[in-house]
Amino acid sequence: MAPVLHPTEPWGDLNPGRWSPGTSTVDFCEFNYIVTALIAEFWNTLSSFAMVIVGVLGVALHRRSLETRFLLSFALIAVVGFGSVAFHATLWREGQLADELPMLWVVLVYTYILIEDGPVKRFGWKLPAALFVHAIFITALATFSSGTLQFILFHASFAPPEFFSFYRIYRLYRRQTEAGYVAEGRIFRVGAACFVSGIVVWLFEMGFCEVTRDWLPRVTNGWVPNPQLHAWWHVLASSGLYFLTLTSDITFMKLLPRPKHAAKRNRKSVLAVDCPALALSRRIRVSGRVACAATLRRRRRQRRRR
Repeated sequence: MAPVLHPTEPWGDLNPGRWSPGTSTVDFCEFNYIVTALIAEFWNTLSSFAMVIVGVLGVALHRRSLETRFLLSFALIAVVGFGSVAFHATLWREGQLADELPMLWVVLVYTYILIEDGPVKRFGWKLPAALFVHAIFITALATFSSGTLQFILFHASFAPPEFFSFYRIYRLYRRQTEAGYVAEGRIFRVGAACFVSGIVVWLFEMGFCEVTRDWLPRVTNGWVPNPQLHAWWHVLASSGLYFLTLTSDITFMKLLPRPKHAAKRNRKSVLAVDCPALALSRRIRVSGRVACAATLRRRRRQRRRR
């Protein structure tokens, strides 16, 4: 991912490598070409594959039970991961755009999903058309700007829909807990903890890069190396996105009509819709069996009363 710590500094070129000199407008808190001359930022590149894994697993595990727009969000997370790999491996401007532009697009997809959260589309074609035009506009801003201006424009375009999406998912979580869905609430709490922790470590490294990169290894005589907090941001944010996306997906499976290809599902796929807590316990090791059994018992009692 491309949250920026600071503009490229002279120390970034002290260790020339395969892709030197870097042409990106930003550099990160990891000395370049230290592990290998083939990769500029080794740990940031390696951790970027977490996004690829999350995106691919999201599509592979849920392709039978989710609508196309949900699968698109997972696919775009994988695209962001590949772009992040290209960016951190080369520190080229082309890699930076391959990282940042999909981030802008995926957050707009989440915005659409979380606004159209009912069985009937409230805005019809107008909302996707407006988001498409906005995507073209912010893509142009990110592509044709540079330096400090590019930093400001990118985050001004990315942060508002990011926090809006997080707030909307929180509202879905509140709706689930009020309905008594314990396992789904646990999924949100895990995702929120991962995502917020990622933001915290990213902000800490942004403000105290010299501490983690220079001072900490020096005062400990190398016993405590650079903790590579930006790499941990990749892992934590990817994990958080997976669980937060599942939170919205599970809620929508209860609110929206079943997809057109639902007739082709097997019994396990139908179970993912009718009893998502049980299905998710098999897929992501979240203990939802008890919660799902309680839900089914409550539904049986309601039928008897009728």
